[in-house]
Amino acid sequence: MNVVITGSSGFLGRALAERLTASGYDVVGLDIRGPGAPVSFRHETIDICDRDKLLLLLRSAEPAFV
Repeated sequence: MNVVITGSSGFLGRALAERLTASGYDVVGLDIRGPGAPVSFRHETIDICDRDKLLLLLRSAEPAFV
């Protein structure tokens, strides 16, 4: 199941993304900053205020949850 998480470079977002990945979910983490350290999920550096880029990413990820 695909999941998109915003704020995945922050404390809570990263912890949630890591836990969901460990539970078998396919996670795409979004943040305006890079991850800063290696992560076990797909990270995309994106400004969620950029509507066109966000919609393109959401269409390609086909998430069940955002």
